[in-house]
Amino acid sequence: IKREIIMSSSSDTLHFSLPAHGDSVLHKMNALREEHRFCDITLILGSLNTSSSQPVHFHGHRVVLAASSDFLRVQFLLHKDQAEMSVSAVSSVRVAKTLLLSCYTGFLEVLYQSFQYIQHTITTVEVATSYCGGAFFQQ
Repeated sequence: IKREIIMSSSSDTLHFSLPAHGDSVLHKMNALREEHRFCDITLILGSLNTSSSQPVHFHGHRVVLAASSDFLRVQFLLHKDQAEMSVSAVSSVRVAKTLLLSCYTGFLEVLYQSFQYIQHTITTVEVATSYCGGAFFQQ
């Protein structure tokens, strides 16, 4: 814990800064997600109508995903009562799942040959442009 003590002239106030708090909370939320605890949305990645690959069910927390994706935030607002939602706007199920996991981990590892899919998916689902910082678009 990094302690930051500030004494103001009007009153004596202690201020504590917890720089790892955000990472710790996301780590715990991801562990809860993996256990399917407190999940309030299941995103179905891939088409249910095609036989080429099985759709992937991604269990998550609306608040985490909405904070990370403008697209998902709008979808959640439009479909408040749905426990499951199909996300067919993605071109690669594997890349979409990786990108959704990054909302919980802050880490994104992409094979170079998948780079164009990740660029397309980030643009399509508007995943945290401030989080991504445009780094994925600089080659």
